[in-house]
Amino acid sequence: MLITDNPSIKTSLKDAFPPVLSLKDAVKRDFRPMRVGILNLMPPGSFEKTESQFFEPLNNASGPMQIEPVHIKLDGYNYGNKRSHVQKNYVSFADAKDAGLDALIITGSGFGGKNLEDALFYEPLKEILEWANSDEGPTSTLTSCMGTHAFMQIMHGESRNPIINRDPDMKKLSGLFTHDNTNIIHPLTSDVDSSIIVPHSRKNEVHLEQYLDAGMLVLAHSEEAGVHLATSKDGLRFVTMQGHQEYNGETLLDEFLRDSSLARKNFLEGKDGYNPPEIPQNCVDERGIKLLQGFAEDIGSGLYDDAAIKRKEETGESLRFPMEEELYNHIVENHTPNQFTSSGHLIFSNWLMAVQVLTNMDPHKPFMDGVDPKNPFKLPKDQTLHSKIFNYSRPGAETAPDPEIG
Repeated sequence: MLITDNPSIKTSLKDAFPPVLSLKDAVKRDFRPMRVGILNLMPPGSFEKTESQFFEPLNNASGPMQIEPVHIKLDGYNYGNKRSHVQKNYVSFADAKDAGLDALIITGSGFGGKNLEDALFYEPLKEILEWANSDEGPTSTLTSCMGTHAFMQIMHGESRNPIINRDPDMKKLSGLFTHDNTNIIHPLTSDVDSSIIVPHSRKNEVHLEQYLDAGMLVLAHSEEAGVHLATSKDGLRFVTMQGHQEYNGETLLDEFLRDSSLARKNFLEGKDGYNPPEIPQNCVDERGIKLLQGFAEDIGSGLYDDAAIKRKEETGESLRFPMEEELYNHIVENHTPNQFTSSGHLIFSNWLMAVQVLTNMDPHKPFMDGVDPKNPFKLPKDQTLHSKIFNYSRPGAETAPDPEIG
């Protein structure tokens, strides 16, 4: 916002973020397109869909800001049948680093192993995270799901934990969950509703206590799903999400159909009994649940086997059991309420705005001159006065005192 020299306005907005500018200061500011790196670690079957899932909220959130997406590939990573797409549209990490980045996004991954160190991406990702934390790295790095778990392990030594250890009846945390906005003054969440709904889809988690032990600032937390949004101690250099605010309204439904198809495929190939996935929680209404249960039962009965086997013989594709398009569209349009994309776009918008305001014109430097890298937002030192998370995060912890007035 540009303001005149009106003293009352200057006083009331002196601590605002983004900062207000006088007309005289505004003409001195330089702007350029922001270079946002995207490191896509998803398997081939979800690869291009993940691209669009991140591009859409970035595009919607950027408004008048100019964003230059930089898709980054890892040397030696198995991109399967997306290899030609990657070679054509992606650059190496070395080239991205040489050109400089203002921000970086690290996606989730389909890696199903027990130890992250066994993943092909682990060592290259370690190098990237260490660079991202250096004086030549981006202003901010945003991680999603497994990207967050890798960050917590590589940078803080906090390993992820199987969901089933917390709840033996839950193989996977999947659905829409309500989270408290636990920090009302942080620029990423200060204008976000007091509670937000976030999609989750994962078999592992990093616990609240692990975030606090690592010195992270927790911004969104759910009793059911745990920590969703948290930042590094400085408030911006690393922004981590365990959930998926990049998802669109039907992503969880698509994952349920994919996993149902995979369960039948494994059964027919003798790998496992038919164990259909649980329907994502809070994702569809009661009628939608019955329709999905009926579809899973039809797959389990073998109703679609002949058509799937014939399709495989004709196309050479893997066995698939797609839902009829008419039924799919009916469920999406009538039984899948969209409850979360607006808050996701707002958080992405706040993140991009923070990067634009604080980044250096030189993309090899994370912050403009005069910005304190240890506290770029000038947040109060005692975050316990402003964060609800400390009121219930530690057993026996005292309630944070109200800040003094006057």
